Amino acid sequence: MEQTTFRIAIDARDTAFDHSGAGFVQAARESGLTGLSDCARARLYFLQGTLTPADAARVARELLTDPVTEQFTVSVGAGEQAQRPMAAVHTIEVTPLPGVTDPAAENLVRAARALGIDGVARAATGQRFTLTGTLDTDTLTRLASELFANPVVHRFAIDRPIAPPFFAYQAADERVDVIPLRMADDAELMAISAARRLALNLAEMQAIRAYFAAEGR
Repeated sequence: MEQTTFRIAIDARDTAFDHSGAGFVQAARESGLTGLSDCARARLYFLQGTLTPADAARVARELLTDPVTEQFTVSVGAGEQAQRPMAAVHTIEVTPLPGVTDPAAENLVRAARALGIDGVARAATGQRFTLTGTLDTDTLTRLASELFANPVVHRFAIDRPIAPPFFAYQAADERVDVIPLRMADDAELMAISAARRLALNLAEMQAIRAYFAAEGR
């Protein structure tokens, strides 16, 4: 069976069950973004592996959704076929940057396997915010980068489905890269972290440098 990606979106059955929207509207107004009149949040999950639609639906139903207050939709792929929002409605979707630790996704993989769905190779999480109001591109970008996402650890997409933050699989080879950590200054350490997609901060990179310096490697 080929690797397949599924996108699961979970939202409230009724606006009465979504208590976060008013808080986001208030936070936007406190930041001077008064054009936002309503906000609804949904949780996103991405599953990849040798999975069937029934597998993905079972994960959504048994592991992710409260049947009393929530509903879910499952689509094949990363959401490329999703309809664009209406003119007065906008969406902002957010996921962690590739390489950033996603504990909820790691737990989901383990939980799915415990459920007997062994084909889940990897997972990712995200959020979708559906926005109503008088919102231009600049305002949407500010909302995304200041309210809904932290650009240090998140990526976002406006008015389009976001792709899951999966690295492409790469075939193993026998190449060995030598990285000059011991002689790297702080700026070079952070450049190495970014280039290697390590998602490590300066203190963590300095600790690695100190270890290899002590080892003489």
